[in-house]
Amino acid sequence: MSHLKKGDDNVFSKIIDGTIPCFKIFETEDALAFLDAFPKVKGHAVLIPKRKGFLALDGMFGPESEPLQTGQAMQRQLSSGSTALRVLLPRLCKAVKRATGCQAVNVISNLGADDDNMLTMAPSATDMVDKDEATETATEMKNALKSIRRRTSAA
Repeated sequence: MSHLKKGDDNVFSKIIDGTIPCFKIFETEDALAFLDAFPKVKGHAVLIPKRKGFLALDGMFGPESEPLQTGQAMQRQLSSGSTALRVLLPRLCKAVKRATGCQAVNVISNLGADDDNMLTMAPSATDMVDKDEATETATEMKNALKSIRRRTSAA
């Protein structure tokens, strides 16, 4: 989706500031996770940077960050130092799996100068979802996150 304008006046900035509604899954100081507005399958979620001045998720994680343009770079970042990516992405993937019952989640990275700088998660399936199902799925994912947090806190 390289047709979207970068900067403060793009669809993601409008989702972050509430101008465009979304089915929010979770929000931190740095990132926002929500269901895709045009989901390919139930549980199709998006994780975007929230702070102004960051055009990419990889740029907001600190000076040790490297561009995540390859699977190897993403794996290095997940295993090295980025708390935001190391914690938020796996948490969102677990919520997608629990809410949808899928066994695996596809993580697609759109990062770079010509991309929208987001991570999208989608379980394997073929049916599009409607608004009621999206509302239910977002609620299921929020509940799954509560369960994940309780278990993480108890450990």
